[in-house]
Amino acid sequence: MTPATSPASGYEGSWITLIWRHLRTAPMPMGELAWDHARRIPAQRGIDPVTEEEIAQAAIVLLDRAAYGPGNEPAN
Repeated sequence: MTPATSPASGYEGSWITLIWRHLRTAPMPMGELAWDHARRIPAQRGIDPVTEEEIAQAAIVLLDRAAYGPGNEPAN
């Protein structure tokens, strides 16, 4: 759930439930900064247009790498 903050929405101070469509592939939603960065990864590889699924996959890899820190990636 996320708090609604826009008075124009008519939901100020209430909560709106958002569905995480990529729950099976990316079990944890990420913030906008991570999503934007992950969106650029496939685009830099020449994949155009970039789909939500491709962004979610790039975000999984990005967040996994961030969790382990530099030089500490798990063995595949």
